[in-house]
Amino acid sequence: MKKQHILLVDDERDLRRVVRLALEAFGFIVTEAANAREAGIRLRDGTKFNAVITDVIMPGSGSGVDVACAALQIQPKCVVIVVSASPLSQIRGLPSRAHFLHKPYRIQDLMGLLRNGV
Repeated sequence: MKKQHILLVDDERDLRRVVRLALEAFGFIVTEAANAREAGIRLRDGTKFNAVITDVIMPGSGSGVDVACAALQIQPKCVVIVVSASPLSQIRGLPSRAHFLHKPYRIQDLMGLLRNGV
């Protein structure tokens, strides 16, 4: 079986590292991006992602909602998981196909969404 490829987008380097290591331990291939601009480059470079996990609030231009919308437009078959410490009710413009995970989250919760969607 081919390994699943995930794009992990978060401006917090240490959090990206922890989540990447956990996902790799479960057998995923993980590509990291530190912001929406980097995520857009990765989404358009020809790499096929099975899932995109993105934080909502990041520095610079673009948010996790922008990443989610771009991911579903560029790679419509990918699963999109948006994570945030803000409540879902405060996140505007989230695509209906995107899943939401409240921070702080447990890796088991993230894995549950990935297993159901990927």
